[in-house]
Amino acid sequence: MFTVLILIMHAWAVSAEKRSHGVSLYGSQDLKYKENEPYAFANPKAPKGGMLRLSTIGEFTKLNPFSLKGTSAPGVSILVFETLMDSSMDSAEPFSQYGRIAEQVEIADDRLSITYYLNKKAHFTKGIKKENGEWEYEDFPLTADDVVFSFNLIKDPEFHPFYRNYYIHVEKVEKIDKHTVKFYFDKLNQELPMIMGQLSILPKKIYGQEGKDFGKNFDKLAIGSGPYIVDSYDKGSHITFRKNPNYWGGDIPVNIGRYNFDKIIYRVFLDPRMRKEAVKTIDASQRIDVLQVNSSKDWATAFNGPFVDKHWLVKKRFKHDRVSSMQCFAFNLRKDIFQDIRVRKAIASVFNFKYMNKELFYEQYTRQISYWDNNKEMWSRGPAEGAIKEKLLKLRKKYNDYEKNKIYVPKDAILRGPYNLDSDVFGKAMDFQDRVLAARSYLDEIGWIYDSELKARKKGDDILKFEILLYSPGWKRLVVPIVEWFEQIGIKATYRLVQPAEYSKMVKSFEYDIIINTFGSSQSPGNELIDAWTTKSASMPGSSNICGVQNPALDEVIDNIVASHSRDILVENVKILDRILSANHYVIPQWYISADRAVYWNRIAGPKQYAKKSDFITNVINWWWYDKKRSNRLDRAIKDNILFKDN
Repeated sequence: MFTVLILIMHAWAVSAEKRSHGVSLYGSQDLKYKENEPYAFANPKAPKGGMLRLSTIGEFTKLNPFSLKGTSAPGVSILVFETLMDSSMDSAEPFSQYGRIAEQVEIADDRLSITYYLNKKAHFTKGIKKENGEWEYEDFPLTADDVVFSFNLIKDPEFHPFYRNYYIHVEKVEKIDKHTVKFYFDKLNQELPMIMGQLSILPKKIYGQEGKDFGKNFDKLAIGSGPYIVDSYDKGSHITFRKNPNYWGGDIPVNIGRYNFDKIIYRVFLDPRMRKEAVKTIDASQRIDVLQVNSSKDWATAFNGPFVDKHWLVKKRFKHDRVSSMQCFAFNLRKDIFQDIRVRKAIASVFNFKYMNKELFYEQYTRQISYWDNNKEMWSRGPAEGAIKEKLLKLRKKYNDYEKNKIYVPKDAILRGPYNLDSDVFGKAMDFQDRVLAARSYLDEIGWIYDSELKARKKGDDILKFEILLYSPGWKRLVVPIVEWFEQIGIKATYRLVQPAEYSKMVKSFEYDIIINTFGSSQSPGNELIDAWTTKSASMPGSSNICGVQNPALDEVIDNIVASHSRDILVENVKILDRILSANHYVIPQWYISADRAVYWNRIAGPKQYAKKSDFITNVINWWWYDKKRSNRLDRAIKDNILFKDN
C-alpha cells in the first residue's frame, strides 16, 4: 500500500507547476505559446474601429448573465466581464490557458491549490452617460478582494446553480495580498486548477453593496473590467456595446489583435424570417453584418442570388475540429413514462434520420451517434476491450440490481458501444418500416397495448403520450414528420411552440416531456459533467441535467474523469461515460456538421487562420475587423451594381 501511495504521489509531482504565464491540463510543458506571444489566429496589425451588427432571437429580460432567473442579454458575459485566465482556442491545445486578469499563475506540487498573481494594471470601468450624450468614465482597481468576493458570490441562492457544481471541490479562497489570491481544493482534481481560471470577476464595490440582492437589484447593471461597456439597450429591440476607451488590457498577449470593433450591436428579432432578411438588406439602419446559419434549408435556399453572386455578401463554410456536442431530443426521466429504457429505445428507433437528411437537410449532415462525435480520439465503437471492458464489468457488478430491475450499466455498453439505432447488431442498415414493426412488437411485449378508440397505447390507466417543447418556429417543419413516425407505433405525440423567455423558464424548472437540447462536449471534459449528469444535479432547478438522470454508475465515472491524472486515463474514462450514456438511451441523437456556415457582408474581414475551437460568431467578435477601405469599395460596387472584387 505504501509503495502504491508513493507512485501516486510521484505521478502528481511530475506535473507540478512553477510560476508561469500559462497553464496546461497536464503541465506547462504542453503550452504552445511563449510569454508575450500572441495567438496564431490573431492579426496584430488588425485595424481598429467601425461597427459590428449582430443579432439574437427572442427578447432578453436582464443584463446580469450570472443569476438564475430570467434571460440575459447577449454579449454581456464576454464583452463586459473578464475571467482570471484566457482559454486557448488553438486546436493544438486540448486545454491550455494564458494570463488575462491574472498575469501569472502557480499550481502547488500536490495540485491541491493554485495561486493567481493579478495584473496590477487591471481595473473596472463604470461608464456614465451624461444628459448631453457625452460619456464620463470612472475607473477603480481590480484586486484580490474582488476575486474573493466573486468566488463567494457563487453561494448566493440567486446565482446560477451550475457554478456551485462546477466549483464544488473548491474548499476556500484566500487573499494573500492586494494582488495575490489562492484557491484551495478538497480533493485531487486534474481539471480544477484549470477551470478556476474561467472564474468571471465582478467588482465588489458594485455588486457587494450592503442590502443589495444580486439576483434582483443588478438585472439592469453590468459593470466589469472588460473591453466594452453597455452603451444602450432596449430589451425588445437591441443592446449596444461601446469600446471602453480606458480598457486596461488591450496590450496583454492574449488580446493582441483582438476586440477590433468600436461598437457591437445585437439586434433582437422575434421572427427568424425577419433576421434572414436583415442580413440581406443594404440599408445600414436595418442590416445585420453577419449571421451564422444553423438551418440546412436556409443554407441551401435563403442565401443565393445577386448579392452573393456579386460578392457583396459572402457565403462561406469554415471547417472546424470541435468535438460535436450531443444535439438531441432529450427525454425527461422525471416523467414516469420515460423511466423504462425499453420505451425510450423503442421511441428512438423510429427516428428516421435518413429521410430527414435527404428530404429536409439537403444531405448536409451526419447522424449523431456518440456524445463525442467528430473526434476520433474519444470515439468508442463496437465491443469494449481491455481496461474499458474490465471497468464496465465492475460497474455492472457493483450497481446493477437485477431483483429490483435497476440496470444502470446495460449490456450494450459493453457489447456495442455508441451505435446508430437505424442499424442492426451487425451494423447493417435497417429499413424504416422494419423498425416500425419491431417497435410495435416490442411495446406490445412490455405491456403497452394499442387502444383503437384512443388511437394510442395504454398500460393500465397510463397513456403513452408526450409533448415536444419548442423554442423556435424553425423546428416545426422538422418535428411534424417525427410526430407522425411516433404515431405509427401508437404514440400520441404533439409539439408546442413557446417564446424563448418562457421556454427558458420552463426548462429551468423541468416543465417538459421532451425538449431539443445540446449537451456540450469538449476535448477536455470534466467538472461540467457534474451539473449535466450526476444524481445530485437532477433535482436542482436550473441545472443542466435536462434528462433528470440518477445513475450511481455515472456518478462514479464522472468522479474518475475529473480525477484523471493523464490524457490516456481521461480518454479511457470518457469512453466509458459515452458508452453508458448511449446504452441507456436518455436521448434521441440528431445530427451534426463539421463546419460553421456563415454569411457576412464584405465590409468585415478576418485573419488567415480560423480559431477552430470557437464558433464563427465568437471568432468574429474576437478576431475580425471592420475594413474601411474595403467598405468604401463595396459601396461603390453596390452603387454601380457591379461585381465586388476582393483584391
